[in-house]
Amino acid sequence: MLLLRNQGKSLARRQRQHARARALPEPQSQRPRPTRRFEVEDLINTPGVVVGRGIYWRQQPRFSTGSRVLQLAVVSTAPGKKVLVVEDEADVVEMLVRAFNRAAGFNVITAADGAVGLRRAREESPVLVILDLMLPKMPGLEVCKILKGDSLTRHIPILMLTAKAEEIDRIVGLELGADDYVSKPFSPREVVLRAQAILRRGETPAETQ
Repeated sequence: MLLLRNQGKSLARRQRQHARARALPEPQSQRPRPTRRFEVEDLINTPGVVVGRGIYWRQQPRFSTGSRVLQLAVVSTAPGKKVLVVEDEADVVEMLVRAFNRAAGFNVITAADGAVGLRRAREESPVLVILDLMLPKMPGLEVCKILKGDSLTRHIPILMLTAKAEEIDRIVGLELGADDYVSKPFSPREVVLRAQAILRRGETPAETQ
């Protein structure tokens, strides 16, 4: 009889211990960390999602642009002057994003080909377009021509990115209405300074006071 009573107490004690253990929170290290999954094309084409200061991804999304791959380095919705970079080379995009981040006051949105760049310029109304001339789907000169011929986008200044051998293209781009150009390879800091100079030229006296 005494043995059965002891066994009953032991069983009840184990049940109470088990119940307390289940009520305790899991150790932080064992909790699954929440993850966000995006289709990269949806992320890039989502209005209001921009590349700039803010959230840094450990595993950067990647999407293919023909034979090249572009990485989306940073995603942010922080306020700032919106700059559109139309460029299909990952290293160039990354350099420009970092340079504009250091300058502060800018958000960078990106497009990996001319067609997407044209659409994003119309949707996002950036204060500046940084436009590579050699792009898939639609060349930069065609993008420049369309933007400068559209009453909704003709006011947006364009800074061209060109290779040193593209002198004729640079001349044509300037004739089409581009505001300035930078030859590759370039210093990212120079691009930021030229962008700031273009924006200063576009300010009215009332805005500068």
